[in-house]
Amino acid sequence: MRKPANQMSMAQRLAQPFVAKGVTTGIRKWTFYRTLKESGLSYRMIEYSQDWDYWKKAFTESQKMRYTRRDMTISEERYVPNYWRKKGGYQTVFQVNVFDREKQQEKRVYVTVAHEHYEFGELVPDREQVYTRAELEEKAINKMKYRIQAGEIEIRGIMPVMGWKNISVLQ
Repeated sequence: MRKPANQMSMAQRLAQPFVAKGVTTGIRKWTFYRTLKESGLSYRMIEYSQDWDYWKKAFTESQKMRYTRRDMTISEERYVPNYWRKKGGYQTVFQVNVFDREKQQEKRVYVTVAHEHYEFGELVPDREQVYTRAELEEKAINKMKYRIQAGEIEIRGIMPVMGWKNISVLQ
């Protein structure tokens, strides 16, 4: 498990989005470390290696979400533990393929659904992943409903691509 963001060095915190992007592009681990070093974002090699492995595991585990049947809940093992996501106990990121009518082109939009519910009129993060894939997809589409109703876009496909579970909320 990686350290919480408040225990990371400034360079390590700033490098996280770049490390995540490096993992997805398929560049080699130590080649990318040299690139970070040249750009002034290097930090301890051991911590960098842990971060790289964390992001690699996050992307490979989350890719398995797409094989979950729509009437089943997405397995808790598919959600990557973290400290830094703020909303909800769980978050599911969906890739939504849309057709933009104004520009007449296909686009990919990413929508994040926080798993939350109301208790006594107050929004509370979920402590367990209880929603089926279909219910989560419906929540993602509802976040885009205003654009659909306005006739701006047409949804062509939706698929879960990433999931997070917030350790600080679940403890």
